[in-house]
Amino acid sequence: MSAGTQDILDNLSSKSFSSRTERSQAVYDALTARAQSSQREILAFLASTSTLEQYKYGNVQSFWITNQIGIQVASEEFIVILASMDEISLIQEDDIAHLDLPVIENRNTTDPTVNQWGVEAINAPSAWLLFNGTTGFGITVANIDTGVRYTHEILRDTYKNDDHSWYDPYNQTEIPADYHGHGTHTMGTIVGSNGFGVAPQSRWIACKGLYDDNFGSGLNLLACGQFMVCPTEFTGANPDCSKTPHIVSNSWGQGSGASTYYDGMIAAWHAAGIIPVFSLGNAGTNCNTARSPGDRNVIGVGSTTILDELSYFSSVGPTRDHIIKPDISAPGSLVVSAGHLNDDAYRTMSGTSMACPHVAGTIALLLSRNGNLTYVEIRSLLQSYADRNLTFSNVTCNWITDNVFPNHHFGYGRLNANRSLAALAEFNESPTMKV
Repeated sequence: MSAGTQDILDNLSSKSFSSRTERSQAVYDALTARAQSSQREILAFLASTSTLEQYKYGNVQSFWITNQIGIQVASEEFIVILASMDEISLIQEDDIAHLDLPVIENRNTTDPTVNQWGVEAINAPSAWLLFNGTTGFGITVANIDTGVRYTHEILRDTYKNDDHSWYDPYNQTEIPADYHGHGTHTMGTIVGSNGFGVAPQSRWIACKGLYDDNFGSGLNLLACGQFMVCPTEFTGANPDCSKTPHIVSNSWGQGSGASTYYDGMIAAWHAAGIIPVFSLGNAGTNCNTARSPGDRNVIGVGSTTILDELSYFSSVGPTRDHIIKPDISAPGSLVVSAGHLNDDAYRTMSGTSMACPHVAGTIALLLSRNGNLTYVEIRSLLQSYADRNLTFSNVTCNWITDNVFPNHHFGYGRLNANRSLAALAEFNESPTMKV
């Protein structure tokens, strides 16, 4: 479209708000107003019966979060017509994203009924004790994934379940479901009970951005992005910006890096006070394998093993924009969490998808102690207090060896929830930190 969204978001960033609801509502109001005014004529043209009969294009969908219009199955002739219209500044092919699929998987894992090794490795139990057992209370965490089995025994008590907690842009299903298993597993690591989750007192909501075949349409992922800024009912109606989650965990991506496709969505999340966390990908430890959106303005997460080695599959920086990624690493090899086949099923998976939820859960712990922390402050707390006594391979990317921090393999180190929470307490829960 001829009018983007960055100017609106820049203007909002200079304002102060009395609450998170006021902030996300302002983002929603400003972006929807821009979309309505700038898309009016083109949407009227696309809704015309004569236009449809002449060009026979598919479903039309308006997105306020990025001021874009999605059209399915448009002919080359019709694309040429659209390109000639003054109201349109850019035409691009729909993006196809895919899961960071687990590289190792066991679907018949027995529940060990103890804190998982990743939860222990990041010292989450010690972090819980710092504040008298508070483990994420008052924080809402979301994931965009394959869905969630909301009745699972370690997830059912933390599902927010308030009519604005689930959205499926593919089928508009009424209740959360997961016929793949990936999303159930990642959510279990964030908020699962019984030692599976890092922040078991946080509540969760979810959007089905990835379909059961491991892939997701960019248009449906944008629809999930909108849902996060101002959650709706399962039909997509009645948005309520008081329900905006604090954190969105994402274990998906596309391409070979430096893609700007989701930048507008991520910018809107930042403006609404949502912390975006993304896995960096499972393309292996060769340099320059970091993929988007994990290489963008988000907390991009790499994976480590129980021996504090970099997992052999974990993607590595630098980004194509020459930025250090990952931002931080976390346990991602042989992680046990909830399975989707039964309410008491468990499975073992390995991937940066499994590392990302450890970071999302830790951010929930931080925000539960200080809800005013900014993205920059949270990133600094995670990075400045990460563990760096790791197992190195003495490999180099962009002239930086993996034992020199920050580097393109581990980032700033391996996540340590206890040290980050302790630093927050030391700064009287109002840190102004050097980044």
